Parts: sequence; structure tokens; C-alpha cells
Amino acid sequence: MNYIELEFYDVQNSRMPNEVFVLILKEKKDSGRAIPILIGLNEARCIVMEQSKAASKRPGTHELVGKVISAARFELQKVVIHHYEEGIFYANLILRDPDQNVFEIDSRTSDAVILALKFNIPIYIKDTILSKAAIFPTSVIQPEDFNAKKKELNEDMEAYNQFLDEKLRNMNKTELNNLLQGAVECEDYELASKIHEELTRRKDSR
Repeated sequence: MNYIELEFYDVQNSRMPNEVFVLILKEKKDSGRAIPILIGLNEARCIVMEQSKAASKRPGTHELVGKVISAARFELQKVVIHHYEEGIFYANLILRDPDQNVFEIDSRTSDAVILALKFNIPIYIKDTILSKAAIFPTSVIQPEDFNAKKKELNEDMEAYNQFLDEKLRNMNKTELNNLLQGAVECEDYELASKIHEELTRRKDSR
């Protein structure tokens, strides 16, 4: 069975009631594929804190679990998302004891991701699950971000164009196409033209 490594991508408001958020894990290699996982407010807050390395005043559940694992001299090696059914992802924590015995512990995927961020360990998913559940998330860079940067540079168009060219060069094709769609929807045709030029440049350079 083949497994594919994932990495944290984003936490977004799902626009659903009851404070439901979406955790997005993206394929580590540059394919644009990702999986969306519905999580609650507390889990979203914990993930954002771990991603930003913010320290809480008192240890929470995940800090406690981490301390217990360390005190028992176990090593948390990786997280494996091994099953997907009716929109729910199932994950295991893979641990190794001091005698090199390996254990698999069932875990909510959101909890497993928080521990993966805390311990800086990899997250894997079965390739068949990723193929079945994959989405192509909208780029985190939106047309509004470029307008804000233009204002920040006090309408210095030379500096802005240098910033824009560098940003577009560092984006993958999926991100560029998503941004292009957003620029057209916002009627920002100047930005859309720049994105189109970058896509054409890559096509011509093949």
C-alpha cells in the first residue's frame, strides 16, 4: 500500500452553523491536491496556536498527552490517515517504545494533526484515500492581497510590479489559475493580465 505525505495548509471558516471549521492538509509535493477535514472551534484554535508556536498559559489536553508520551519514553513517529468513510477520515498515531516495539493508536484526525505539529512529525495518507477525497483549494493569496500591497507601497508602481512578478513566479499552476479566476470575478483585469502573462511564459518555456 502506497502512502503520500501531507502538510498543514490552512484552517478556514466553513460558513456552516455551530462554529464548524475546515482543516486543509495539502500533498507535500507540488500537485495542488488536498483534503478538507471538518473540525470544531477548539480544535481549530489549537491547530492555529501550534502552527504559530503560541504558548498557552496552562497545558491543554494535547500538551498533557505530549508530556505523557515523553514521560513514558515513547517516540511519536508519524500520523497515518488510513480510512475514509461517509466524509470522515480515520487516523492512527504510530508510536515506538524504548524496546523498539511499534504501536498504532486510534485517534481523531484533528487531534493527530495537532500532535504532529507539536512534535514536528510527518502526516501520511493512503494514496487511494487522497485520490478519492482530494480537492484543489483556492489559493491563500487573493486579489485583495495585491491591492493591499499596492496601498502599502504608496502606489509605487515599479516596486509593486517587482513584488507582483516575484509572487507570481513563486506560485504553482493551480494557485495561478485559482488566483486568475478570483481576479476576473473581482474585475481586476490588470492583475488577471499579469497572471495570464505568467501562465503563457511557463507554457512557452517548455
